[in-house]
Formats: sequence, C-alpha cells, structure tokens
Amino acid sequence: MASFLDTWLDGVEEGWGIPALLALFVLLWTAFLGIAYLNADLHPDVIEAWVIGRTLDWGGAKHPPLMGWVTHVWTVVFPVRDWSFHLLAMTNAAVALWVIDLTTRRFAKGDKRAIVLLLLMLLPIYQFQAQRFNANSVLFAVWPLAIYCFLRSFETRQVGWAVAAGLAGALAILGKYYSAFLVFGF
Repeated sequence: MASFLDTWLDGVEEGWGIPALLALFVLLWTAFLGIAYLNADLHPDVIEAWVIGRTLDWGGAKHPPLMGWVTHVWTVVFPVRDWSFHLLAMTNAAVALWVIDLTTRRFAKGDKRAIVLLLLMLLPIYQFQAQRFNANSVLFAVWPLAIYCFLRSFETRQVGWAVAAGLAGALAILGKYYSAFLVFGF
C-alpha cells in the first residue's frame, strides 16, 4: 500500500497523479449516482437545465444563459440519459477541482498540493451538492477559473492574463448575475 501511495505522490509532480485522481473521482461518483438514483427521476434542477439548454438563448426570466449553454453542448455530444447528466455534474466538479489545483500548484508542491485536493474532495460541495448540474453548480468551475486567471494577471502583469481574467469574470456573470461581486473583488 505504501508503494502505491508513494508512486501516486511521485505522479503528482510528474503530471499524471492529479488527472488520474480526478478521473477516478468522476468514475466513482458517476457510478454511485447512477446506482443511488436507479429507481428515481432526475432532480427538477437538472431537468430545468436540460429544458433551458434545448436552445441557445441569452437567458430567460429565471436564469442567465451559461447553464443552458453548457447543457446544450453536453447533450449534443452525449445522449439525454440520466447517467449522462450525472456524468456532467461530476465532470463539472472535477474541472473545478482541477482549476483549484492549478492555483494550488503556484503555492504548494508535492504532498501538500495533493493533500489540498484530497481535503477538498471531502467537502460535500464537490459530491452531494455537485450531483445536480444547475444554475448554481455551473459556477463551481467558473469562479476558480476567474480567480486563477486574476492571480496570474496580478503576478505577471501580462495583458493576456488580464484579458483571460476579464473573460472568465464575464463567463461567471453569465452563470449567475451575483458573480459581479466576484469581479468587483478583482
């Protein structure tokens, strides 16, 4: 067991450890959700995301457009099935964790970086709240991306990162309008 852990921790620095962990995370949680909801319908929030995503509108009376756009693109690639929406939700959570890892690797290396990710995986927000792709969970990956781009912009003072931070902030606002407060914090 210790050699597996050592190999994986070495893989974190070599570049394959975190993607392998996140792929396992998506696989296990998608399987869990598929089994847990075998005899249940999809949550109304997920159905709402699918309904809104049937067309590429600029939003509606209830939600900004990002949730619908992501769902639309997802259902173009994957079939409209329960497992597909579970996979979407957990992929969204894994992308969020990956972007957080991009930020973490700027400040921590090796075991510390892996521990940050493992501790975040224990939080209910990345499993139980992330199990339904909806107007709130669409921000799980977008907010960390905006923060990462802002930090890179602040560190490097490069125009490219500033533009990326602005675009990520705009994308966050297209997810939820209250994301403007995130952008104001920049």
